[in-house]
Amino acid sequence: METDVPARQATLKAGMPAEAVSITVDRACCSSLAAVRVRVYRAVKTGEIEIALGVGAENMSRTPLIVPPEIRWGKRLGNIEMWDGLFGLGYKGFQPCVG
Repeated sequence: METDVPARQATLKAGMPAEAVSITVDRACCSSLAAVRVRVYRAVKTGEIEIALGVGAENMSRTPLIVPPEIRWGKRLGNIEMWDGLFGLGYKGFQPCVG
């Protein structure tokens, strides 16, 4: 692909013309729903566009678990505590999509 912007890739791979507009919305969750709500709904309502495509891509499930650095040299006995890599990113009030 000629671009690394997800919305542009989806637009071109869907067979849309190169002149078609694409917008990437970067959210912790529900990005396609946010894109439709923020931009597409208004554009259809005002008659600016007739047809819209809302697409979401998820990659948060690929976030690794973090292991303490001392594990690098091994641990003989006991539990190893791992941390969720997403939790500390600062998504204040993050709530997964519901419904």
